[in-house]
Amino acid sequence: MKENTQNGAEADPLLTLKQVRTRLGAGRTKVWHCCNMPNGLKVVRIGGLVRVRQSDLDDFINRHRK
Repeated sequence: MKENTQNGAEADPLLTLKQVRTRLGAGRTKVWHCCNMPNGLKVVRIGGLVRVRQSDLDDFINRHRK
C-alpha cells in the first residue's frame, strides 16, 4: 500500500530488512545475498540504515518467481 504525500503524489514505502525477510520468508544471510547479487534486490542507504523500496521488492519477487 502506498501512502499519499502532502502534494497528493504517492510515496513508495521504505521497508526494513526485517520486513523484507518476513515477506520473502528468508533468513538474514539469504536477504543480504539477494542484495549483493547482480540484478539483485536494490537497497537504499540512509546514514547507517538500510532500507528497500516496496516497489523494488515487488519487482525482485516478480523477476525471481519460478
